[in-house]
Amino acid sequence: MAEQVNDSNWHPFKLDKAKEVVDEEDDQLKKLRGEWGKEVHNAVKTALEEMNEYNEVVATLSQNFGTSKKEGKQH
Repeated sequence: MAEQVNDSNWHPFKLDKAKEVVDEEDDQLKKLRGEWGKEVHNAVKTALEEMNEYNEVVATLSQNFGTSKKEGKQH
């Protein structure tokens, strides 16, 4: 194992899909948290993350099946 660690050709890493995250410094989210509190802020943040994730799924399915996003959301 020591030989592998010292071997500059050994690179046990792979590229992974980059992940979008909610920008905690977003002015609207800061305002929301200030006005409504942490619980509401976290609920909105979770909803935004889920909407973003599922919009990507709908777009991928639409591309695979040759439908528009609007048609994909209707089914």
